[in-house]
Amino acid sequence: MEELSGKQPVSHKKIILVILTIGLTLLVTGGIIWYTLYASKSVDEGVAPRDSDFDLLSDADEILLGTDPAKNDTDGDGLSDFLEVQLKTNPKNAYSVSGGTLDSVTMMKKQLEQEQIDREARLKKLKQQN
Repeated sequence: MEELSGKQPVSHKKIILVILTIGLTLLVTGGIIWYTLYASKSVDEGVAPRDSDFDLLSDADEILLGTDPAKNDTDGDGLSDFLEVQLKTNPKNAYSVSGGTLDSVTMMKKQLEQEQIDREARLKKLKQQN
């Protein structure tokens, strides 16, 4: 590094070390805050953790996952966030996949919706004929 002010230049290693130290400090502090707000109450007091949307994921877990604690189906695909976590799909993406293929539950749901649309179209056609 070039010396401009007459002071010793700071090495890249020192800069990286400072950044990592700050990041680790923020991570630990965030963990302490999360534990104080959410986990300590449920663990220490024997109280069930808050689940505002009743999807079987605690609000604290939803915050960690990045899902909406107020919506039981964050991505609006018809599967609760809890079910998507169990199926190993992404509860924040309506088109998430499990094992490289479209989730079978989502496929079944789409098939049932299409069958309902087809039934309604046939019923409408029958009514028009009569």
